[in-house]
Amino acid sequence: MDNPVSTDEDLLEPGSDGAAVGRFTDIYRALGPGTRWWSDSAWLRFAAQAAVMRTSSPEDTARLIETYAEDLYRHAHWYDALASPVNLVVAATLVQTADTVAAFTAEVGSARQLLHSSGFHVGGSHLITTVLILRVLANGTPATKSIIDRMRQIYLQMQGKHWWLTGRSEVPVCALLAAVDGTPEQLSQAMEATYARLQSHHLTAGHDLLTAARILLLRGCPGSAATDRFLGIADVLASKAQPFFHGDYDGLALLCLLDHTPSDIVQRLNRMAETLADLPPLQFLDVNATIAADLVFLDLVRLDAQMHPFTQPEDQKRVDGLLRLQLAVSLLLVQVPSISAVEGGATRWHA
Repeated sequence: MDNPVSTDEDLLEPGSDGAAVGRFTDIYRALGPGTRWWSDSAWLRFAAQAAVMRTSSPEDTARLIETYAEDLYRHAHWYDALASPVNLVVAATLVQTADTVAAFTAEVGSARQLLHSSGFHVGGSHLITTVLILRVLANGTPATKSIIDRMRQIYLQMQGKHWWLTGRSEVPVCALLAAVDGTPEQLSQAMEATYARLQSHHLTAGHDLLTAARILLLRGCPGSAATDRFLGIADVLASKAQPFFHGDYDGLALLCLLDHTPSDIVQRLNRMAETLADLPPLQFLDVNATIAADLVFLDLVRLDAQMHPFTQPEDQKRVDGLLRLQLAVSLLLVQVPSISAVEGGATRWHA
């Protein structure tokens, strides 16, 4: 039987401080604990997003996510080899965007062919993440050859500058950057300039910082305002002697796409971290940091820089675009937690 369809009328407008975490906690409890694989709390940030954006009850939202996940598992043969938590990621994303399992699975096959014909030899979770990002940013419209070819040109620019850090995990990043105005060469120049600025601030060079530099461009090149905000956050954290881990870079870069001050962002993040601190199980520090960034974004996105709610109709289009961007970036961040993090290992390092 086909899965129920999530509709646009089910979507909720995020509200004031704490609204997102309240919905997250409710959906988290509705999905687990239990003996099923989707009770793994390392992946429930996506259930939080689905809960925040929907008006249906947490129980109804959880049931719909479970139904989508079961349908994916039963009918998507290409999916059988993937790690089961990714199944929940796909299901929650489809629920949040009012997409369907049938439409998504159909595009996986066609997008894979387009990617391969363009020179991308990608499969598994990287393929799934890439297709999801493309669908989220295009509001469910299937990917075209032109967008895949643009991704390929961006990838070649990245590979030319950082071949040792450029592999299959960068294909979803190219899907994000393909939606940004500018030629691949212009995007590459902006990425390198941003990365150099971040390195000059004594932040840890490497894959995490490079990904953060790319995220900072997602509202347009050259990304100077977002980069200023990121460096401001680093300064605020340093002034408070607060640890700043390189695993946190990408989530903070996402928050820098908003217009709020570094001090306001840090204040909100600290409050959110305190709220999530007692969420069982207690060992998921990496995951909690990503969840906190997602939830703070969803609370702040409808507030202006002075923390007043947007009231003008023309603001709605901008907010809707930022919400889609947030979901797309969060799909990229799902690759951040390592196996050791999920098992409770230590993976966090000081900047």
